[in-house]
Amino acid sequence: MAKQPVGIYGHVWDAMQIQAPRVVLAETAIDALLLSYADARLAQELMLGVFLDAPAPQVPCSREDGSYNMVAADGSACGTAPPWGYPWLALAWLAALRPDAAWLARIYPRLAAYLGWWLAERRDGAGWLFYACSWESGQDDSPRFGVQPLGGGHPTRTVRPADLHAAFAHACAVMARFADQLGLDSDRGRWAELAAEFGDRTHQLWNGARFADFDTRLDRLTDVDDVMLLAPLALELADDAQTAALIGALEAIDPATLTWPVGTWTAVEAAHAAGRHDIAAELAAAVVDRAYRFWDAREADPNRTLPGISCEYWPPSGRCGGEGYGWGALTLHLLLHSLVGLAPAPDALVVRPNLPGAWRGAGQSYRARLAWRDRALEIALAPLDAGRVRLAVNRHERELAWGEAVRLAWEEL
Repeated sequence: MAKQPVGIYGHVWDAMQIQAPRVVLAETAIDALLLSYADARLAQELMLGVFLDAPAPQVPCSREDGSYNMVAADGSACGTAPPWGYPWLALAWLAALRPDAAWLARIYPRLAAYLGWWLAERRDGAGWLFYACSWESGQDDSPRFGVQPLGGGHPTRTVRPADLHAAFAHACAVMARFADQLGLDSDRGRWAELAAEFGDRTHQLWNGARFADFDTRLDRLTDVDDVMLLAPLALELADDAQTAALIGALEAIDPATLTWPVGTWTAVEAAHAAGRHDIAAELAAAVVDRAYRFWDAREADPNRTLPGISCEYWPPSGRCGGEGYGWGALTLHLLLHSLVGLAPAPDALVVRPNLPGAWRGAGQSYRARLAWRDRALEIALAPLDAGRVRLAVNRHERELAWGEAVRLAWEEL
């Protein structure tokens, strides 16, 4: 998906999909996250270039000839909102995986401009955020936004979405950390205030049992439930009581309903945030197994996309959207982050072995080899029983519980 400069793009850019190359921030974020497992420097360059070459601060969806490919019914050129593709989750990952002050200093003003645009252009008189249309949310035609006779471009400005407020609060918190790293003290305070404000607004969208959207036409929280309404939990904005109340919803998720990358990512991260790494493992493993059984097929099926190539999403049956679609490879992240348990910290590697129950038989053995921050890693998991595992990272061995995290300093590796 990473393409050389062409047209309006003066830097390496993410094409999202082979057949219809275009820049969409959501897909770029996930594609950069996945690319970081192989080449963290190039992944950072990809994210930087997309922001530097954007024809407007909100990173509108555009083609190399400068045309827009997503325009709402009211004429608004749309980009994708902070919850779709979770750009700030990806940015925080990239910053921790490969600390680079020069990269951060270059991309920081563009990130600030993006969030500033949302405050200026997508905030109502009472201070709440909205999507111009469901396309902008990334959740095309979702029933969360009511009847949409004009399709995905239909105006949805009367809905105050829970996932949008949570993602904005999270993005501001990440920006406060970035400002601190860059020595921008006044910026750090401003971002921290915004993170607190939108965190509070997110909590106001709690209906007593779960997070919900507020529809100003109805003057109440809506009844429509959706996996994206777990975003406040996934982004660690839910308090202890809210987290406890959502455990039942996490336990009730049917993996067969997790077919789109962002929704799947939301559900898995929500389970991690709730401390239910067992649920995260079962959901991630089910999706990976479903996708890989199809992609590893030795014969093409005329009713499915081509095996061996990541596709747009992962339905239990039927076609999988478009072929050569970058973010369809999110299964890589589900496998290496949620199951093997890899996560970066600025000064360490964090590993939380988290295989699903069916893979924990004593005597089984699992290995992964990869380069991590330009360092060769060999990770071995040897289940001892359903409760414990022996972890080896290069020459270091530990015995720990499934779902328990171990932190290894870079100098140890």
